[in-house]
Amino acid sequence: MKAKQDWTIGATVKVGFLALTVIAKIPTPGDFKPDAYVLASPSKGTFYEFVPHHGLNKIEPHEARELIAQSKRSADQQAAGTTRISLGAPVTKRDGTPISVACAFSAPYWVCSEGVVVAEYGNDHQAALAHYDRLLQSRRKALGIAETREVMA
Repeated sequence: MKAKQDWTIGATVKVGFLALTVIAKIPTPGDFKPDAYVLASPSKGTFYEFVPHHGLNKIEPHEARELIAQSKRSADQQAAGTTRISLGAPVTKRDGTPISVACAFSAPYWVCSEGVVVAEYGNDHQAALAHYDRLLQSRRKALGIAETREVMA
């Protein structure tokens, strides 16, 4: 069994056969992927963006600077106690395309439709899920997809 790696900033991690230094952690709410990391190879002077279970991509220094700035903004907002996603905020995938329907998995709970946060529910998880379910049912109906429920025996 492999030991867990330390993904704190400044730690050295192994990704495949590469030993890389963690430069920044970028929270990625809304895209349903794990948080991203900016990694560097000090010996080669190269930078990488890494998303666990989704791959390692070599990036240019200017892209690394942008991601590090994004990480710092996120940390500042978290330290100030502000939420990154609020009513009317856009919710997109990493490639910039809007997410059609989504719901936050932890408080503060929010629901988005067509790439925009349409409702905030604070700590009311049940209300957020009920709204999310209604949106999904409406979308399925509009697309002509019959709702199916499997019964566990």
